[in-house]
Amino acid sequence: MSRGRGGYIGFNRVPAASAVNSAASGVWTVRESEAMRRAGTWPKTPIFGFGASLQLWLDASDASTLYDSTSGGALVAADGAVARWEDKSGNARHATQATSGNRPQRKVGVFRGLDCLRFDGSNDFLDSTDFLDLTPGQQITIVAAVKSAVTGVTQAIVSKYGKSNVTMSSTADGWGLRLLNSNKVDFFGTTDEGSGISMRVSDNTVSASVLTVLTVKAAAGSLSAATLYQNSSTIASSATASNAETLDDTSYAVTVGALRYTFNAVNPYLQFFNGDIAEIIVYNSALSDTDRNAVESYLMSKWGIT
Repeated sequence: MSRGRGGYIGFNRVPAASAVNSAASGVWTVRESEAMRRAGTWPKTPIFGFGASLQLWLDASDASTLYDSTSGGALVAADGAVARWEDKSGNARHATQATSGNRPQRKVGVFRGLDCLRFDGSNDFLDSTDFLDLTPGQQITIVAAVKSAVTGVTQAIVSKYGKSNVTMSSTADGWGLRLLNSNKVDFFGTTDEGSGISMRVSDNTVSASVLTVLTVKAAAGSLSAATLYQNSSTIASSATASNAETLDDTSYAVTVGALRYTFNAVNPYLQFFNGDIAEIIVYNSALSDTDRNAVESYLMSKWGIT
């Protein structure tokens, strides 16, 4: 039985170069997904959408989502700069970068023959759209496959953060998933400048020098119930939370690879990610353990993470 450009189910063969990252759209079964895993081709539509809760899906292995212009343009060749990383969730929350010198590069065949985006840790980042405020009652799950090129440096993976203006007294609201200079992972939120910060920090140091899947799940717009995971194992217990108050609305874009901080008028972005980002999946719900494990297992299998 054939399925569009997806190959033959149950027939294991290495796909032609043109077939890689060009799997058929539609609903995929576990059997179909496993067949495509073996063949090196992955679906273009989400296997684990969980209804309307899927908000953002950035997949660097899908070359058809990487463009050289913020409005589209041409597909990016190997080692080319990425101006637009298209969102595969169906919500059109594409991540873009208008400044040519601040764009990550497309690196080909890095992990199990799959591509990734490489961020230089200096000025590379992409901005998506304004969505997913952690207001009272709002939930969130973020799953990201990343590899850091450095240790001992605080660097943001994905964030939604900013200040209302550049004065010291203005408020700073938002959240972020980061690697810390202590080599731990944290998910933070803040409601005002200099105080009111909430952090969920991993209990121990985390090695991100190899590709790893990091997950945060938070319920009810508060970090008091947030949990961190690495490769599907819990790395932060409830005892690690501090000042876990409810977070506020923030009217800023979700940023990939940096933290937006407008207090610094010279460069309103900092904590740049230095390394490779392979895939990011964001939900506006606190996934059940079964669903979370399904997403993590999908990424770990796809990217060859054990």
